[in-house]
Amino acid sequence: MTRTLIICFLLLFALPGNHVGVAFQPEFAEPILNLTVPLGRDATFTCVVRHLGGYRVGWVKADTKAIQAIHDHVITHNPRVAVSHNDYSTWNLHIKGVQEEDRGSYMCQINTDPMQSQMGHLDVVVPPDIVNEDTSGDVMVPEGGTVKLTCRARGYPTPHVQWRREDNAEIVIREASGVKTKVSNFQGEFLKLTKVTRSEMGAYLCIASNGIPPSVSKRIMVSVHFHPVIQVPNQLVGAPLGTDVTLECHVEASPRSINYWVRDTGTIFFESRRGEKCDTYISQRIRTHSIKFFNRKQLIFVYFTSFGTNQISAFDSISGNHVYADRLDNTAHPHIHTHHDTKIKCPQSVPEERKTTPLLIVVP
Repeated sequence: MTRTLIICFLLLFALPGNHVGVAFQPEFAEPILNLTVPLGRDATFTCVVRHLGGYRVGWVKADTKAIQAIHDHVITHNPRVAVSHNDYSTWNLHIKGVQEEDRGSYMCQINTDPMQSQMGHLDVVVPPDIVNEDTSGDVMVPEGGTVKLTCRARGYPTPHVQWRREDNAEIVIREASGVKTKVSNFQGEFLKLTKVTRSEMGAYLCIASNGIPPSVSKRIMVSVHFHPVIQVPNQLVGAPLGTDVTLECHVEASPRSINYWVRDTGTIFFESRRGEKCDTYISQRIRTHSIKFFNRKQLIFVYFTSFGTNQISAFDSISGNHVYADRLDNTAHPHIHTHHDTKIKCPQSVPEERKTTPLLIVVP
């Protein structure tokens, strides 16, 4: 097959035609323009020749020496390659749906003696893409621990990778020397977070770009686990005998804590006709936990950790029932529904700054 192509090339291209001009020799009227084409688009090289006469025009891929076409005939077996011409002066090489292997220099030749040629370069650009198998997924780390995030991207030109936090908070970089730096974004495939604190918990975005739209990103959730911390707005709550009283505290924990109340006798308190509980979600790690009594009681608040849900809820560990509510919105206060079919209202939101006192004790 290769020998046949060489013979075909000699017959069609090496020898001039029968109508070679005498007065004028062929010449190129203008240079071939270089092309930059996104992957999958079409590309067309144009070669303009004056006084072609009986000579022929051929196209060759310079780096591989592969003959693409000679005059009106396509030589390559690539079905995406075609040729066209206009009045024997403008000669076009068409490449449909360009692929990365099409990248390189293409030569337009005239079979004069000596041969005349000029080249144009095809650059195939590829938008960035995240390589998921080589990129970190969601991670969990204990407070004070270290986590290393990796983001791999491909594309042409080689993509540039940067990191930023989804909430636009600063990224904290701690050097081995003890130097701490806060940056709005971090450059590079690897992001190492050391001595992680709860304030660094959240979503981190790996963003890859190379000047070819669109840029792409991947969201990586960093969960920081730490023991619950209780903050109490009012340490002492008093009320006349027989009146209603509401106790409230804020819990900061990750993973989400399950909260309950204990009397001074050590008895765990659950919902009843004399009291109702509710939890209000504030942020990823903070909730307000309140209990309303129809008679004043002496109570302390205790806690333990467990995985929770995205609902506003409290859990009865003896009966297995939940107090639950719908997610909070900006238009209405949610209602808590208990297994006793009673309803109470929870506060819609609690300011983040109200978290100071570690323990609540109410005495009669």
